[in-house]
Amino acid sequence: MSKTEKQHLPVCSHPTTVALIDDDPSFINATKLNLGSEVSCMLFSNPNEALHFINDVYKPHSFIEKCIFHRDESDTGRRNIEIDVESIYKHVYDPNRFNEISVIVADQVMPDLLGLDLCKQVTAKNINKILLTGKANDNDVISAFNNEIINKYIEKSSQDLEQRVSLSINDMQQKYFEDLSDIIIENLTRSTKAPSLEYLEDPVFINFFKKLLKQKNIVEYYLLDADGSFLLIDFDGKPSWFLVRDEQKLMEDVRVAEAAEPQPSGATLDAMRNYEKILFRLSA
Repeated sequence: MSKTEKQHLPVCSHPTTVALIDDDPSFINATKLNLGSEVSCMLFSNPNEALHFINDVYKPHSFIEKCIFHRDESDTGRRNIEIDVESIYKHVYDPNRFNEISVIVADQVMPDLLGLDLCKQVTAKNINKILLTGKANDNDVISAFNNEIINKYIEKSSQDLEQRVSLSINDMQQKYFEDLSDIIIENLTRSTKAPSLEYLEDPVFINFFKKLLKQKNIVEYYLLDADGSFLLIDFDGKPSWFLVRDEQKLMEDVRVAEAAEPQPSGATLDAMRNYEKILFRLSA
């Protein structure tokens, strides 16, 4: 079971790692095999070792570290948090980004440490937790779910267990980036100078964007600017760009091109005026 929340498009998404924790090695190996080669997994048959790694060894490198700057609290003339949207895409240069643990899948019944107790002790707030339980009406599990200690729970005896685990992991990986994006979106929308980010919550835009990702076999993307332009990277590592402009922005781009030295050709300027071409500027 999971909670339904308002959906928005994350400002960034890329492959992450799933931690599978069960004292039965055959189960976690079978689960990893079922998830396929596209999902990176870490396997733990000892829950205490898993908890030690996640809390003490693992060091997350999320994209928000690249674009959020904390100001001195004594500086009352500015917000304590500043957002640099254009820095989000620089996360693509971080070789550790695929090692980020976005989801834990833990069995409830394990020797020495119950799955629920493990989830309670995980200190990383952004990791989502899926608990495999022996019975759906376990009051402790339901209470943990209601108190957001776990994000989902699945009865391990379910006939469609493999499918439910796979779909749940996919949902939780999406939620991982949604939650991280919340920090950016909330702080941007507080600024009167910030452009509207409503398109990130527009179901039509979200549906169109997701279809585009599927059609182009895109496995990671990064917001380039607050207008809604994205850097896209496909399964083979080939980059492309998805650019969003409203009419006002398009006309501003025309004026910038007209004032540029050297100026684009007349044919290029005409194509821009007719919305057949757009100006793309990417800061390094």
